[in-house]
Amino acid sequence: MTSRGPAPEFPLHVLSEYALLADGERGIMVGPRGDFVWMCAPRWDSDAVFSALIGGAGVYAVTPAEPSFVWGGYYEPGSLIWRSRWVTTSQVIECREALAMPGDPYTAVALRRILAVDGDTRVRVFLDPRAGFGHHRPRRISRQGDVWTARCGPLYLRWSGAGTATRRTGGGLQATITVPAGSHHDLVLEISDRPLAAEPPGPDQAWASTSAAWDTEVPKLSGTIADRDARHAYAVMRGLTSSAGGMAAAATMSLPERAEEGRNYDYRYAWIRDQCFSGQAVAATGPYPLLDTAVAFVTERILADGPQLKPAYTTRGGPVPDERQLDLPGYPGGSDKVGNWVNKQFQLDAFGEALMLLAAAAGHDRLDRDGWQAMETAVAVIRARGGEPDAGIWELDEQRWAHSRLTCVAGLRAAAAAAPAAQGAAWSGFADALLTEVTADCLHPSGRWQRAPGDDRMDAALLLPVLRGAVPLADPRAPATLEAARAELSCEGYMYRFRPDDRPLGQAEGAFLLCGFTMALALHQQGREVEAARWFERNRAACGPPGLLTEEYDITQRQVRGNAPQAFVHALLLARGETGLDAAARDVEQAGGVALAIPADVADPDQVEAAAQAETALGPIDVWVNVAFTSVFAQFTDISPAEYKRVTEVSYLGYVYGTMAALKRMLPRDAGTIVQVGSALAYRGIPLQSAYCGAKHAIQGFHESLRCELLHNKSNVRVTMVQMPAVNTPQFDWVVNRLPKPAQPVSPIYQPEAAARGVLYAADHPGRREYWVGGPLDPAALAAVRVLGTRQLAQAAVGVAAPSARLLALGSCADAAHALSMAVLALSDRRRRRPALVSGLIAVAFTVAGAAAARQAATA
Repeated sequence: MTSRGPAPEFPLHVLSEYALLADGERGIMVGPRGDFVWMCAPRWDSDAVFSALIGGAGVYAVTPAEPSFVWGGYYEPGSLIWRSRWVTTSQVIECREALAMPGDPYTAVALRRILAVDGDTRVRVFLDPRAGFGHHRPRRISRQGDVWTARCGPLYLRWSGAGTATRRTGGGLQATITVPAGSHHDLVLEISDRPLAAEPPGPDQAWASTSAAWDTEVPKLSGTIADRDARHAYAVMRGLTSSAGGMAAAATMSLPERAEEGRNYDYRYAWIRDQCFSGQAVAATGPYPLLDTAVAFVTERILADGPQLKPAYTTRGGPVPDERQLDLPGYPGGSDKVGNWVNKQFQLDAFGEALMLLAAAAGHDRLDRDGWQAMETAVAVIRARGGEPDAGIWELDEQRWAHSRLTCVAGLRAAAAAAPAAQGAAWSGFADALLTEVTADCLHPSGRWQRAPGDDRMDAALLLPVLRGAVPLADPRAPATLEAARAELSCEGYMYRFRPDDRPLGQAEGAFLLCGFTMALALHQQGREVEAARWFERNRAACGPPGLLTEEYDITQRQVRGNAPQAFVHALLLARGETGLDAAARDVEQAGGVALAIPADVADPDQVEAAAQAETALGPIDVWVNVAFTSVFAQFTDISPAEYKRVTEVSYLGYVYGTMAALKRMLPRDAGTIVQVGSALAYRGIPLQSAYCGAKHAIQGFHESLRCELLHNKSNVRVTMVQMPAVNTPQFDWVVNRLPKPAQPVSPIYQPEAAARGVLYAADHPGRREYWVGGPLDPAALAAVRVLGTRQLAQAAVGVAAPSARLLALGSCADAAHALSMAVLALSDRRRRRPALVSGLIAVAFTVAGAAAARQAATA
């Protein structure tokens, strides 16, 4: 056995200061001194080759040669490419760090690029791998030119770019590297459980492939309450997800949740529940690849194991090993454990979560035959084992936990909505019966849910199934449970799981960030947006500079606790409350209409076409409104090609795709109206908005061309355009802004109600080529409308609705959502005055690609 413990020059730090590098197959924790203190190779569940984080041996460090420096760093957007940054007494030094992508299941490639950003740069480099949690020293070390090779236990190692390194006393290699000003120096470390390729990878090509892979794998999310953090959460989950589909619950093991309490576990495995959380969160944002990988992994495991489904597997679908101790000191305050006792448990709620995941995939038309079979299998298991005690979400003693059964109720309801009518009715009836059973033995006298039949305590986990539809939003048990959780389990904007004993909150364990984000979602669902936003902001700030969230947070010491990063916490950060959709739908329903909220990315023609299938539920669409947009406030030279492409796809091609979907349905009927929402910038471009102005000009030309074609063909389908002035919406908060000051609209600024009335008037009077909001119209229109703006608008429109009008609006912001729903209210008002008309059916669909559901949304 070899010596243990971190090298003296690389002491351990608090967990919030470690960054994660990951490629899906394994991860590295990087400390403030540029030290790799944790890495299992070749895969997540393999033995560690660098284990200093839990008291083992092994280190790989790139650190400033000057002894005095301060540390910082950041992730490149949408990736786990980390930039270590040090400020010394004389200069700034950066080191770009990543695991090469796409990841190989057998070979890890760690890339480190030392950047001389501030004059000639000197760094010290140390490499001392110790495979088997520190048991194996490097052996058969040799150098050929600039490349070192070695064996370390069962592993093969090759280190390129360190030709000047020398043997280090005590083991390993060391070097001092000088990088000329404006240049860089690359180090490439390969670790594999099989012989390496003949030649090491070229660093330039490896970096290019890695950057391109992250750009491809991580979508450019927009319209969330925190776009940057939402995209980062997606990147973290992608980094934890293997090519076999399994997502590691965390990158580490044995990090204490509470000092000297014995609560430290091995989380390097794929929990079915966590995988379902991540898939559902992604599905709420769009049909992105992590949804498909989650569905494939969970489907395979359900079909393979059925009623014997384990709560967790290795990321490649294998069994989790039994828990055992290692002969290591552990992270301070903890102890060393490998394996996990979860492999002996039954967790009923995993089947309910699986049903919700599969139903979410079906909603995006991403569920194949195997997925439907897995759904049927999960329902059958709930029928067969739903009455058995289980370990529950917190993996405690076996009881008939209310959370587990209510999760199954929510899952059955989601599955029923996605299934054929007869099968759905049967599953819905089963959900009702199961809910009756839970109500009988787990409804607290106060009207809230309680943990279990013999345990009347409150549990924050009970918010989850209520949030997912186990009971209707208006059911009194929903707000009662929320209020009890807030009153009994919250402190300073953080949420605890439950009260384990009579001690004050915080003494037994830390606040659970998963529960804090859940509270934000639950408050948002109840329409308490301001409170929800506070909870969301409080919990998303519970991290260090790398922005990695753990399971627990010590609010007294303001420190993260437990394994890092915790995948399901990042999933709950990503899970979005679709405020614009929900608010518009509520307005329509309160007016007596029928609302169908359909999230869609208008830059994807397939999603737009799917949204247009609202006709199946509501009947023919009479009015289609295109209004989605996004933008970048910047000089032309500061806008990237990808950003220009995105603005064009959303703000111009979104209109094209929407019009295609509308005409596909309207032309055969020879009836219908399309309203294009334009802008004064369609006629006069302004500086600092070149991408947006270009898109609006394109819409104007497209509109005029299409209108001429329809007139020539003597079609009764009408297309008109409404040119907008500056409108008071949240766009100036959520649009990318590279200006030195916050952007604001040019005066005069109109309220969204004015815009909505303009759209409504145009929909009722589509004969004109265009209308302007905020300026006078021609004499004929003035007879009905004096000025479309802040004055009394579209008075003549009231009482002139076409019979059975159906409105489909593809839009982009929360205020616009509310404003367009006001247009719906106007239609409803008219119908109440003319009861002989058929009641209108209204479908309002808003895009994820720019939905500013923004500042009001409680979750991202």
